[in-house]
Amino acid sequence: MTFDDYLKKHYVKACTEQNEIKSDQSMVDGLINGSLSGAAVKKWMESYNLFQGIKSSDRDTISHTFLKFAADLTKSTHLDRDAIKCHYSNLFKSFYKEVPRSWMSATSKLLWCMYPGNIAIYDSFVHRTLLV
Repeated sequence: MTFDDYLKKHYVKACTEQNEIKSDQSMVDGLINGSLSGAAVKKWMESYNLFQGIKSSDRDTISHTFLKFAADLTKSTHLDRDAIKCHYSNLFKSFYKEVPRSWMSATSKLLWCMYPGNIAIYDSFVHRTLLV
């Protein structure tokens, strides 16, 4: 099967599954209107398996660390490359300070929630698949 055939065969199913994900928009909306809770962040992160190997109390800490980061950040409508690097680095370091491990995927996904039009999500599974 060619890649083109594969895409044609699975495109509708992939779009349907993606459109059924409602939690992403809830995160984005909650960040915009300030209604997002630590419990909601934790649940969203768990749904993306971003807490593998992380104990419950640390999950709460990381969720609240993100909310504090988002609240403290002055939102701008346009982000240049340097601003994105700075936000990424600051959030990653905040997480790492609480729980030393790689937070690459979590950091990119959470920044995407804050800036869905400016940030690309990093996903190690997609990265490996593209390399193959």
